[in-house]
Amino acid sequence: MITPRLHSVIVLLIVLLSTVWQVFAEELPPEFTQAKASYERDVEFALRPIRDRYLLKLESLKRSLGARGDVRVALVVQEEIDRIKNLSAAGGDVARLAGDWKITFNNGRTRHYSISADGTVTWDEENGEKLTPKKARISRQGQHLLLELAEFEIERLSIRLGQLQVEHFWPKNTYPNGTPQMTGRGVLASPK
Repeated sequence: MITPRLHSVIVLLIVLLSTVWQVFAEELPPEFTQAKASYERDVEFALRPIRDRYLLKLESLKRSLGARGDVRVALVVQEEIDRIKNLSAAGGDVARLAGDWKITFNNGRTRHYSISADGTVTWDEENGEKLTPKKARISRQGQHLLLELAEFEIERLSIRLGQLQVEHFWPKNTYPNGTPQMTGRGVLASPK
């Protein structure tokens, strides 16, 4: 039986391997890109039944706990359900962003993001000054990974050549067709 921890390790290994290869992807022949895409489809195909069985067990457990009135544990189970669904919905892309990043924007501003494998982002430093910790979650919209910072701000995140690329849209409604108000590049301070 594959435990949730083993499943996470498998996904993390796949993500790490794909990250290493992505750095060199621009220099590689199309045959490699096709082979890699085929591999990733095969891995997803193999993992999907395992993930689906695990989610079914968790849903059943949550209902059982709810019927017994054990709301606290049912909420923990729901958090695990959400975590697994988020990992699969993002196709592992979110996990590739995991780590502590120091971002420098094109206007000189800096920010520190701590990104977990499940897509939770916390930041408590801007321009070298400590802030009250803030928290948000990365979501997927089509091919884009988005971080909604506030009611009027959103960032599009990606990894390119080992750096976190950040496109900051303000106001939020300028995404996706407008030009980002500022762009930034993040350097990985420490992986998660």
